[in-house]
Amino acid sequence: MSRAAPPVHMLAVNFFSAADLGICIDSAVQAGVASVTIVSNGDSEKGHAALTKHLASLKIPTRLYRAGKNLGFGAAANRAFALADPPDRDFVWLLNPDVVVAPDSLQRLVTATLDKGASLASPMIEHGMGSSRRPWFAGGFVDVRRGATVHLTAIEAGGTSGRPPNSRTPFITGAAPLVRSSAWRELGGFREDLFLYWEDAELSMRAHAIGMGITTVNGSTVWHRVGGSHAGRGRSPLYYHYMQRNRLRVCSSRPRDLIGLLCGPGLQETVRYLWRPIRHEPEERVVKFFASFGGLMRGILDVCRSRHEAR
Repeated sequence: MSRAAPPVHMLAVNFFSAADLGICIDSAVQAGVASVTIVSNGDSEKGHAALTKHLASLKIPTRLYRAGKNLGFGAAANRAFALADPPDRDFVWLLNPDVVVAPDSLQRLVTATLDKGASLASPMIEHGMGSSRRPWFAGGFVDVRRGATVHLTAIEAGGTSGRPPNSRTPFITGAAPLVRSSAWRELGGFREDLFLYWEDAELSMRAHAIGMGITTVNGSTVWHRVGGSHAGRGRSPLYYHYMQRNRLRVCSSRPRDLIGLLCGPGLQETVRYLWRPIRHEPEERVVKFFASFGGLMRGILDVCRSRHEAR
């Protein structure tokens, strides 16, 4: 990292992912992060001991907070930020445990973010292995009418050589967002009542609404093992429950929005999350279907209740 660049502090949320997280931390340290703060929502004793030992071996400041229960992603990320307590001029880099950072990615990410005057930024995120490695996120947007987040690939984002240009975007995924500490404080961090999924979309929507610059950086690359914690088992029942529930909660600011998500432009997405467990999951198909259906019902009730309380 350039001496003129503000320090960057890595944050991460651990949930039974100590092995992946160790690799992620090492790659981030090599890239130049100034400190590492981890909040653990759950792990085995062996995993916790391994992570504690790993952090103790690093030559930069580290913090590990064991929550004792699953706080949810947003609450744990907010706790990590509070523990790190970085100065307003610094950046925080929130990394998924199954992310691996390229050695020069952080310097490129910070430089481009400073040049563009952005408050939030994302590297280009790739997934796949070997010749099948390809862009997974190169910018995107939240389609509130459908209740869906849309990821752009390099070509869709306007790239001509396999990489998109650095560009403003209204949405960045939560896999590897870089955020100015002052912006995190102004936004109040993630919305904690969502518990899991859609926190990145909701944060991006609030940041975009108040005019904060959000950008993607083409020269900065990280690799993301998408759904890595569920490898071989497909998505979890919690995934289907909270994806259904939270898309309704985040995208329904008015009663007619909820109607549109259920009967209008969002109907296809609603049905997709109901049908996908039966069609594509390798195991627990019925359990995952009912988790999705339960999330849908809970989302409807939550939106209706919040509208009633707002009157």
